[in-house]
Amino acid sequence: MSRLVRSLVEFIRPGTLHSPSIPPLEAGLRPNTRLETAAVLARSERHCLDDIVLAEGRLFVSAGTTVLEVQDDDTQYAIAELSGDVTALAAANGRIMAAVDGVGLVAINPSGGFETWCSDPLVRRGVTAIALATDDAPVLTIGSTSAGADGWTRSLVSDDRSGLLLRVDPSTGKVETLDTGLAWPSGVTVAGEEFLISLSHDHRIERGTLAQPRRRSVLRANLPGYPGRIVALDDGGWWVAVPYLRNRATELILTETEALADMVRSVPEELWLTPTHGVTNVYREPLQVGQLRVMGIVKPWAPPRSYGLAFRLDADGLIVESVHSRPDGDVHGVTGIALPGRSTLVLVARGSGKIVTLEEHHD
Repeated sequence: MSRLVRSLVEFIRPGTLHSPSIPPLEAGLRPNTRLETAAVLARSERHCLDDIVLAEGRLFVSAGTTVLEVQDDDTQYAIAELSGDVTALAAANGRIMAAVDGVGLVAINPSGGFETWCSDPLVRRGVTAIALATDDAPVLTIGSTSAGADGWTRSLVSDDRSGLLLRVDPSTGKVETLDTGLAWPSGVTVAGEEFLISLSHDHRIERGTLAQPRRRSVLRANLPGYPGRIVALDDGGWWVAVPYLRNRATELILTETEALADMVRSVPEELWLTPTHGVTNVYREPLQVGQLRVMGIVKPWAPPRSYGLAFRLDADGLIVESVHSRPDGDVHGVTGIALPGRSTLVLVARGSGKIVTLEEHHD
């Protein structure tokens, strides 16, 4: 069976093939509505919410060129207005480390005020995640050296593998390249000498050590989504944000070179047959994904162009818990996770501009 015929059969009747390219959502990833029923901590229609971090017991979220403090009563206070988009956040010794597009790494005081901490050209563009090592050295992922932090879709369709893993010396600010040629690294977390990294376009999470960062082992492979930022749990394990879920229509067109080139050349980027953080205009959405039904109703089991998902890994890399917003919901495009309490989750849904909070399940 040719690759084209196999892809068409899998798209039309996925149950007929023994080895589908996208694994089903089952076991720890079984769909639920926990994100839809979660309490809404805050929402923003004006800002593009993205990353979230806990610093000094307070929650801060990146929103375009602004860093906001979020409080329980749905109020948001701007603590810093930057000169570029804030593409990642991390808590660093009582301050907030922010990656600012076109500037570099900026240290922000939670009570106000900020200063540029590192302006090396390598960290001025495309930072997708920041983690702090035990020696306070920032470890960064650069999604793409050509597409920029907002170029996930362009990077996907071009099979771009120009991502980087970097470390910044905390005393000198010198940037060290730990690895190159990565397929949109979108999340990183460090514990001791060990780190985890999300490789979005490869649908997998890898584990390595800072001493030998290129010699990594695969912790989870062939995930049904494109993994994003990672937050470590104090008692072992991790929570992983999944901004996008894979779908067979996208998998099909990515394998067809001529059709893909024609789409990129003749169709506006927002209408490409690729995943998105959220549906914005149902009348112009790519209908081939199959989400639109009679009277414009989207069914929970429809093929997802946008979806809400985060999952918890145990220390062995098994997925033991997940939270979902299915295709008919709107808490889609989970890009940030914070853990303000032992079992409390706060998640940013970029697609709907919501920040929601819920409790972990411990069976």
